[in-house]
Amino acid sequence: MNVWHFFNLRLLADITLWRFGYFDTEKNRWSINEERLYMLNRNMFGRIWWRGYILGPELASQLSEDETVQILERPSLYAYPSFAKAVGTRYLTSPSKIRATRVLRDASKRFTRRMAVLSVFIMQESQLTHFVDEVFNEAESAMLTTLRDS
Repeated sequence: MNVWHFFNLRLLADITLWRFGYFDTEKNRWSINEERLYMLNRNMFGRIWWRGYILGPELASQLSEDETVQILERPSLYAYPSFAKAVGTRYLTSPSKIRATRVLRDASKRFTRRMAVLSVFIMQESQLTHFVDEVFNEAESAMLTTLRDS
C-alpha cells in the first residue's frame, strides 16, 4: 500500500492532482479528496496496476471502464486472475445485441450461487472455460427471454 502512496504523493503527485484535484476558490488553492491519496481501492495507479495484474494488458485494454468495474469490484468472485480473465474473455465474445453490463451482472449472481458449492481454483483451464460459457449462456438466454417478453 505504501508503494501507491509514494506514487500519489511523490512520484506522480502532479498527475494525481491533475486527475482528481479541484481548485478551491474559497481557499484560493488546489485541493484533493484524501481518499484519492490514501485508499487503495480509490487509488488511480493502484487500480491501473490491479487491472493489468488480474485481467492482463490485452483484456484490460479491450474492456470498458464500466465492464472492468463490474469485474474488479467483486473481489470475492474475481480475485482469481484465471477466472477473471475467463469471464472477461467470454463477456467480450457475447453477441453485441446482448453484450450489456446486465448480462455480466446476471452472470455474476449466477457465479455467486454456483461457487458456493464449486471451486474454480481447482478447475483446469478447459473446465473453467466450460463453466464460464455455461453460466454466460444461461444469463444471455434469460436476457433474451426477458427482451422477447417485453
